Amino acid sequence: MDALQPRRLHYLDASRGIAVWLTILLHLQYAGWFSFNTSALAKFPFRLLWDGNLAILFFFVHSGFILTYRLQQEYAEAGFRNAAAYYVRRILRLYPAYWSCLLLVFTYRQFAVAPAFTLSDSDWLRQYWQSTPDVSELAGQAVLAIRIPNDPGLRLLPNDWTLTIECLASAILPFMAWGFRRFPILLPLLTWLLVQVQWLDPFLLDFSLGVTLALCYPRMGTPVERVGWKEIGLLLLAGFFWLTVEHFPVAGENFARAWFIHPKGWSAAIIFLLLLRIGFLQRWLDRSLLITNGRVSYSLYLVHVPWLFFLWSDRFAGWNSGLRLLLFFSGTLAFAWLLHRFIERPALELGRKWANLLQKRN
Repeated sequence: MDALQPRRLHYLDASRGIAVWLTILLHLQYAGWFSFNTSALAKFPFRLLWDGNLAILFFFVHSGFILTYRLQQEYAEAGFRNAAAYYVRRILRLYPAYWSCLLLVFTYRQFAVAPAFTLSDSDWLRQYWQSTPDVSELAGQAVLAIRIPNDPGLRLLPNDWTLTIECLASAILPFMAWGFRRFPILLPLLTWLLVQVQWLDPFLLDFSLGVTLALCYPRMGTPVERVGWKEIGLLLLAGFFWLTVEHFPVAGENFARAWFIHPKGWSAAIIFLLLLRIGFLQRWLDRSLLITNGRVSYSLYLVHVPWLFFLWSDRFAGWNSGLRLLLFFSGTLAFAWLLHRFIERPALELGRKWANLLQKRN
């Protein structure tokens, strides 16, 4: 990695924070915000601005890029101690906050009625929290990297499937970043082949696109200040991939999925590339509030689903929807701040210390 490259790209922190709120909005719509679903804002072309499914795939591209970017800065050379330092930091990045949230939800579920959503009009809600797990089942869910059980309806945090993908991708990232440093374009091609033969999870292809962008990033040059034909062409290409899923006939959609696995994942990668290339977008995102929001995005992602389930459970079925929305947004922000401040951030600092100790012994 070029020594002149900044240690942290703040505008990418901000973009992650925006993506997590799009995901939260998606879950709100699923839970019962039906008035939004039928509004003009939920339809094309405005839906391009609120696509939570695209935001989830953006997470994977973003994670692949950021992890590779930092790996090249801090653990540029392949080696056992560098790999160990990287894995220590990833474990402490993902697990302490997850375990804390999981334990709190488990405690609540011991005293709650199951199933929780018999009065809800949302089919999406009714599939979750169907039973109350015991301690052995809690231990199985805490593994995370292996889904025990895999059925989201039986899990305390059903949105943790993305974290399982994150664990798997994090495990193989050093091999991706170190192994394809000279020929990064081969990485998505090999990943695509392994997905086609069902040796890898399809979401790892989206992750590999982020790794590839990070490996190519030092060669991209200075971001442009004016949007030219190249950038316009990339934006149109991203829109094409998005439209193949949303508006093409079923045959066209099946063809796109067969060849591109996740067409929206390619859209997310192209949007990410545009962020890396367009200077005024970076400056617009480089704002303290957006950056702070991005840094607590993991905690936001963890807490919003159980808090949503709590407020939309049978216990609050008769409450005013506006009041529930107010409680949802304020509670999500408060719980996320607490989780980040007292669990996530200390675990990150501990991970850095332990990783530094491992490297000093090298």
